[in-house]
Amino acid sequence: MSTPSRIVTKDLNSTNPEFNKKKDFTSKKQEIITTSGLHNVKASKEGENNNNNNKHSPVLILHVGPTKTGTSSIQCALQTSPFLNKSSYEYIDKYQTGCNPGKYPLTNKRLPNHAAVMQLIVFQRSNKSADLLKKSLKRSYSNNHNAIISAEELDAMEYKSEKTWDFLNEALLQPYLYEKRNTHVVVTYRHLHERFLSSYYENVVTRKIKDRWGNKIAVPFPEHFSTMIGDEEYYDRQLNLGRLIDAYERHSFNVTIFNFHGDDDSDEEEDVVTRFLCQLPRAAATCEAYKNDLKNDANNNRSSGNRSRSSMKSYSQYDRIAKTAYNMKLFKQFNMTDINRLEVVQAIEYRMNSLGMKSYTDLPLDCVGDEELNTLLEMSIQNGRRVFKGRRTSTGTETGTGITTYRQDDIIRTSFEAYKKRQEFCSVDVDSLLKERSWTHFFKHELKATVLSIRDQSRMQEVMN
Repeated sequence: MSTPSRIVTKDLNSTNPEFNKKKDFTSKKQEIITTSGLHNVKASKEGENNNNNNKHSPVLILHVGPTKTGTSSIQCALQTSPFLNKSSYEYIDKYQTGCNPGKYPLTNKRLPNHAAVMQLIVFQRSNKSADLLKKSLKRSYSNNHNAIISAEELDAMEYKSEKTWDFLNEALLQPYLYEKRNTHVVVTYRHLHERFLSSYYENVVTRKIKDRWGNKIAVPFPEHFSTMIGDEEYYDRQLNLGRLIDAYERHSFNVTIFNFHGDDDSDEEEDVVTRFLCQLPRAAATCEAYKNDLKNDANNNRSSGNRSRSSMKSYSQYDRIAKTAYNMKLFKQFNMTDINRLEVVQAIEYRMNSLGMKSYTDLPLDCVGDEELNTLLEMSIQNGRRVFKGRRTSTGTETGTGITTYRQDDIIRTSFEAYKKRQEFCSVDVDSLLKERSWTHFFKHELKATVLSIRDQSRMQEVMN
């Protein structure tokens, strides 16, 4: 089940006296402003045409993440897509490393704006990259172009001093900030329990995975969960989306909530990148071109590039098995300078496939207990309530207590139960697994032959390609 609304926004309640003096628009106009963030494409067509006729000031989109909400996929699409200019949009000088450009070449490698934003906001100083970022914004504005900045560093602003907020306004957002109603801070909502799990694989597991054998082994998820679930500072800094939204609203920004999970009202199953592009204000032409491009790729049975990251879950579980077996010296008789850690992981996966096992969940598991899971579910529900309650949907309807309690809560529970059913909150019980005679025999007597077989298959595949 998807979430109840595509986008929700909150009315602009400025705490800036100087800004309040300039607010003379009627209540009808203010409602248009409130719902003019990322929104339904049909409603944006008129606005797009007006923008092209210079009847509206250009829009600045500040996409602040947070982490583990599809940000990297969106950034890669913004970097490589040739369709932004169809709606007079520019992605401001962002070079995201790790993107596969697919059939479209990278158009700009000048500036990694994560670094530029970090210099400007976190350290409050300018350098060559930061100066280029500011110049690019001014150039875009002078050309009457809408601009997009996407930087997860901006999700840390809730902890910054007023001096830092002033610096953000003065150093980065001018000249777009002259009309602050045209500056939209986009915060992506994703269920808290999903972000918690995704953060574990990103920050705990992948940093431990290397080809070399000397790296430490990642802790299993239940152990990580027990450590972090009671850490209030971790919750507030990493998971509490309400505080991030409140911080930007207190500083008079028009905050738009982009719903990671989709929309009940849509008949189409669209990925997060498509929905993001199609819900940009005044971006109907970009949306249409991007969708047509996806359809052409599907019709021609070709991939359009790296639009999303592949899951690290299975790989990380097999890596824990490999590293533990290595530490137990189960394959000490082999010359391990000739076999790296990745190859052992591949050999484990190869053996599982030969045994008809489809996933690591077919192995012995260690899972988070019911009491702790109930705590996580309650945290996720409360986070959803805080984000959605009292904010307007893109159609102007209020997400009041009734919808929040009976609909949004049920949506979160449905997602949580699906994760629980798939045993997402579990890790392989490596100690129990390696006590099984068949697995110890595999590592002691079959590992090298399996690795050599995989190498031969890879070489053959390369020749055929």
